[in-house]
Amino acid sequence: MSKWLTIYKNIKIRLSENDRIRLYYHKTVKKLLRLNTKRDCVLDRQEIEESLAEMKKLGSKNGRRILVSGHIGLSPRTPYLAKVNAYLSENYEIFQLIENGVDYKTLQDKKWDGISEKEYKMLKQFIVPSLFMKDIFRAYEKVYTDDESRRIVEQKQYLREAAENLRKRHFNMREDYIQYFVIQSYYYLCKVIEILHVDCVVLWNQFFAFHHIFEGICKEKEIKCMYFEFGVIPGTYAVETTGQMGESYPALEYRRFRELKVIDEDLRKAKEICQYIKSNRINRKVQPKQDISKILNKKLKKGVPTIFFAGQNDFESGLCPYTEHTKRYHSPIFQSSDEAVRYLAKLAKKNGWNLIYKMHPLVSKFCLPSKLPRNVVMLNNANINDLIEKADLTITVLSQTGYVALFNEKPVLMLGYTQLRGKGCNYEAFELEKVEQEIKTALENGFTEKQKDNFIMHVAQITKYYVFDDEWFDKAISYGKTIRDCAELITQYLEK
Repeated sequence: MSKWLTIYKNIKIRLSENDRIRLYYHKTVKKLLRLNTKRDCVLDRQEIEESLAEMKKLGSKNGRRILVSGHIGLSPRTPYLAKVNAYLSENYEIFQLIENGVDYKTLQDKKWDGISEKEYKMLKQFIVPSLFMKDIFRAYEKVYTDDESRRIVEQKQYLREAAENLRKRHFNMREDYIQYFVIQSYYYLCKVIEILHVDCVVLWNQFFAFHHIFEGICKEKEIKCMYFEFGVIPGTYAVETTGQMGESYPALEYRRFRELKVIDEDLRKAKEICQYIKSNRINRKVQPKQDISKILNKKLKKGVPTIFFAGQNDFESGLCPYTEHTKRYHSPIFQSSDEAVRYLAKLAKKNGWNLIYKMHPLVSKFCLPSKLPRNVVMLNNANINDLIEKADLTITVLSQTGYVALFNEKPVLMLGYTQLRGKGCNYEAFELEKVEQEIKTALENGFTEKQKDNFIMHVAQITKYYVFDDEWFDKAISYGKTIRDCAELITQYLEK
């Protein structure tokens, strides 16, 4: 192994451990990798042809076909979809298009309780070629793109937007590779729809580049789209017909959703859920175990309010690229987490507040750290519950950390549109000039009794009308609608 390759591998290992090392990586190793990294396009074409050939084996179409695409693999999402597929009528069938880089050859070796061998076999699965697997690429990889491909990308807005998403998400992805990824995704997904005769596409995460392209193709071809993601309450899923985050039903129809009827038993159950999640610190993601008390004691000023800002994954939350659609449905003020925290840093300096910032793990992993004001305390490896407990106020644009804070009975200020919009359980500021005053109000009043009651009501409505219970999530109580309800929602959407 050469000296330079050893240095490169050592630096890469340290990337996730220290953000400052990442800048060194960008400036030094970038020059090295530019010299000799070329994409094997022949192998890509071979994998694409093999993938499409597998789909052609299905033969003629007997009923309505639903294609679920995304990062689903060996997780509990697979048995969940297998059960949904089993509950659908014989006129429907679900396929999976899996693209997260795991070795799926051992899929049948992974068994989940409650799923029969027949139900597993009914759920047909296809693996996308390695080119399209999210975040799986070699840094600064070179590839040839022709004029015709670049012309097609330029003509279609959703392809341009997907390219911009990749451009901002990956500092170490070359422009020619971005164009290549986008146009090959377009050609591949058009073929997938044609071969499988898809009636409905269900996307696990609406916003990242590959699925942004998929959604755009579906709209062009007038194929129905649905959206599948983790629910806002840990241990649940959400299945949407309008979109995710600010495009979801509770966000779009926030006044109507708030009026949905619940009974006393629903409210009692909602209180039980809130207490269970708070006391057991339930989170949908495994949290770091780092003790941050010494760091905070050293960096925070004593006797002043502390604000915690939680960054979202800008590239998978409808923020990137920032368009008029983004401004209307997701973030009316800020174009990124970093832009928001810079503005909050000015307010914190002016008012003498402490400000803690935790980036989303994927953003800190794939993007170069930007220069932030000195009064921002960056804690990327901390447990989100610890940060919420230490702070007097949690602020975010779009992160579901807002729900985590409310379950911990801490005040929340939302700067963008999520399922919490208009529910009366948190503070909101959707205009720049209102942010400072809302922060002051929140710090003065805290999590009020009225907000607490409204949140109980919101949880009751969410579990009764919106989210679906994940039966394979490790929790002691169940909540949310059933798998059969999910199958009925899909049927109703396709039949209407």
